[in-house]
Order: sequence, then C-alpha cells, then structure tokens
Amino acid sequence: MMQPSDSAIFQKLLADSIRNINIPVSEQLDAYRLSVYRRLIHNNIRQFLELCFSDSMQFLDAIDWQQLQHKFIAEAAPQSPFFNDIPQQFLDYIHTLPAVDRPIEAILEMMDFEVGLLKAEIAITPEVSKEWDAETLLGWSPAAYLKYYQFDFISSDLTEYEQKTTHAIIWRNREDNVCYKSLDMAEWLLLQYFSEQGSSISLIHQQLYELTNKTFDQDWLNNTIEKWIIENVLVPMEK
Repeated sequence: MMQPSDSAIFQKLLADSIRNINIPVSEQLDAYRLSVYRRLIHNNIRQFLELCFSDSMQFLDAIDWQQLQHKFIAEAAPQSPFFNDIPQQFLDYIHTLPAVDRPIEAILEMMDFEVGLLKAEIAITPEVSKEWDAETLLGWSPAAYLKYYQFDFISSDLTEYEQKTTHAIIWRNREDNVCYKSLDMAEWLLLQYFSEQGSSISLIHQQLYELTNKTFDQDWLNNTIEKWIIENVLVPMEK
C-alpha cells in the first residue's frame, strides 16, 4: 500500500488545523500564519452563510448559529470556493445532524427557501423568444422553483412562521428581479405540470377537454399561463 508523502501529510495537517479551530497548533505549523488562514477561511464562509440565511438566522441563538458554522467547517470540510455552493452544502450538512442538534423544522424550511432564492438569482437562463401563440411549446425556466412546506413564513416575508401547509414559487423575472409568492392548489398543479414537461396552450386545452368534457375554466387557464409567460417562468421554446 502506498504511504502518503510528507507533503500530503503536511497538507492534511494544515487543512485540518484551518478547519477546526479547537485543534492545538502543531509544532510543524507557523502559529501566526495559521491564525491568518483560519480567520480568512472562517470569515469568508461566515459571510457567505449570513448573506444567504439573513432571515432564518434571526430565529437562532447567536451562539448556536456560530457553533453550527464551526461544526460545518470542521466536519463537512466544504471544498467549493464559490458562494453559490456553500449555503446548500451547509444546509445538507445540518440535515445529517441528530435532531437535537438541528434547528426546528420551520427554520430548516425557511433555510431551504433562502437557498432557493439564491439559486434563482444565479441560475443561467437562455435567450428565449418573446413571440408566442397557442401552439408555441412552453418550457420551464431554469430560474424558477416550486416549493412545498409544512410552515408558512412567506406571507410574513420571512419575519415569522406558523404551521400551515404552503405551496409557493420562487422565480427570476425578465427584469432579473427574484420574486416569490404563495400559490393556490389549482395554480400549483398547473405549474407543476409545466415543470415536468413542455406543453402548449392548445395541447393543455385538448387534454383537459378530453378529461373534463369542457367543464374547465378556459379563461382562467389562458390568463394564468399568459401571466407566467410574462413573468418568465414559462418560456417559449419554439414558434
């Protein structure tokens, strides 16, 4: 079996010492430089997390929040230097902790929502045609996310929460603004359909006609689809 080189051993020692601030400083390391590296890494990750979880962190005790960050850096060993990767890795790590060490479910759902806001903001979206009609195939925007939660914090703009089933959507509109709103079940089901497959207004009319014998609200359907095209959630794929 190959043995790790002295360089590999040193690099692991350095990485472990940077991640875990409770590890005593080895004689092989320069204490001053190590403290600089520790501050740099921990401060950067802290800033990434606090930017993303600016609302949910307000519901946690400051010491508990700090301990979660330290445990994440020490135990999860986040590798990515990119801001957009760190919050999801942090949330994934928290879900691996015992229930007694995790925030309550309402806060975890709020954190998931905040990650969704970040993903909508940074998603790469292609140029799409602004011309469409009833026959145009409509696809789902890469910057749109449907969410289902057991708690409602959306109606209060993340300032409080209550136990109430909530269906919601996060999206980035044509002006590059990230938006969100709660949905009723009819709108949720319609958007869920589009999120799973491309379709057109004509095709949906045909399918609903066959299923309901023309008892569905055609005006509501047309207006709702048009609204989400304008909002850049449903995107024309071809003309």
